[in-house]
Amino acid sequence: MQTNKLSDAEHVPAARTTQFFTDFSAFCAADINVLDAQRRVISLGEVIGEWMASQGQDAAVLCPIMRAALPFAIGVAASFPARAIRPIRISRAAIDAGAGLDTHFADIPSGTVLLIDTVTATGKTLSYLAKEIQRHQPGCRIIATVAYASPQALTLLERESVIDHMWVGHLSDSVDSNGYLIPPTNGDTGDKLFDGMM
Repeated sequence: MQTNKLSDAEHVPAARTTQFFTDFSAFCAADINVLDAQRRVISLGEVIGEWMASQGQDAAVLCPIMRAALPFAIGVAASFPARAIRPIRISRAAIDAGAGLDTHFADIPSGTVLLIDTVTATGKTLSYLAKEIQRHQPGCRIIATVAYASPQALTLLERESVIDHMWVGHLSDSVDSNGYLIPPTNGDTGDKLFDGMM
């Protein structure tokens, strides 16, 4: 997988986002098989995790957003050995209803929390989770990494200032009125990565 980091002057769309050039089109193909999808996402996670670690980034806890983020988190976590991993499972319906995180997130270690997701179309999930974690751990630093994100999601997160820095593998062209990335992932990301197994 070809990956080149943008220079600091080319952060997209704002100073708190580092974007990598990656070819995500194979993942978005309708006919990609589960193992190839997982391999591509794990590989991208490894590249981004290595870059983050080389820049001195660290986190007390890694929080992959279930279930789609698990393969990406495997790659990222390789550069952060012996860190606590606290998967987060929350539905869009729960976010829309304003449901809080489970109480076990009250014991997230202080320090830096790394949110990990494979796809963010609108940025609402990352924004909501960052706010919830900060509600449980005021003053903690939130960083995030995403394999595939829309410019609109990054703009929302920049405007809300809830995430200190974000690393993005591939920037989509846009997001449609239904909240789907353009170009599309051609199906639910979790289904593409697990084929109904989770």
